[in-house]
Amino acid sequence: MIWNWMSREEWAKHRRSIWADEENPYAPSKRLADYASGPDIQQARAQLKTLWLRLGRELTAAKRAAGALAQQPHESNRNYVQRYLALSTAEQGLVDPIYAIRHNRKLINTVLRAITHADHAELPWQMWTVIQTYGGDTLPALRQIQARWEEATRVAHDKWQEEVANRPIDDAACEEELKRRHEIENPKIERINVF
Repeated sequence: MIWNWMSREEWAKHRRSIWADEENPYAPSKRLADYASGPDIQQARAQLKTLWLRLGRELTAAKRAAGALAQQPHESNRNYVQRYLALSTAEQGLVDPIYAIRHNRKLINTVLRAITHADHAELPWQMWTVIQTYGGDTLPALRQIQARWEEATRVAHDKWQEEVANRPIDDAACEEELKRRHEIENPKIERINVF
């Protein structure tokens, strides 16, 4: 087998670059307790519950506005989808908010459940969706938790970037790379690829 190795300049550039498939060894934890105290979590929960209740009122109003166009209790999903597709664009516009609100309430419930046990909880990915959908003004406590995590992530990335930028590319490091290449090229070493 013929190996097409990088030149020393390419190797040096490669060695001091961060690649997408590399995991940051300094990545911050995703434990909720690392970014929020008990009162912060209680405040976030209260704001989420307030939003969830507000959306409940909006859902009731949307159902009232849609009337018989919305899915009925006895109607199967399949029958409803067929009926929905036959509706005009204006009629679909009356029904669509019902499902958007239900979806958002489910996301809020997931976040509420996730942050209930802060000692063991991880930051739920749904938290970012809820914050993006409703903004930091509606959920300032949750946004503050997110900001702390983002700051920790930025600091970790900067530390890792500095470490990578300072990886040695001197003659000794290059010699180690040449030894590694020689081992790979050695036909006497049997290799088994495991996929």
